[in-house]
Amino acid sequence: MEWNTDSSLEVSTIMRRVTAILDEHNMCVLGAVGAQEPRLTPCTDEEQAPLGPK
Repeated sequence: MEWNTDSSLEVSTIMRRVTAILDEHNMCVLGAVGAQEPRLTPCTDEEQAPLGPK
């Protein structure tokens, strides 16, 4: 995917791109636990669903 930054991007456009990438690689965003930063992890049935709609 090519990222074009020649024009202003709406948050919704950025979120669509992030969602597409996460879904393509079956990755989930996990929330922060304690002092940890949010992180990406492979999605499993026990974890949350991918960010985008299925």
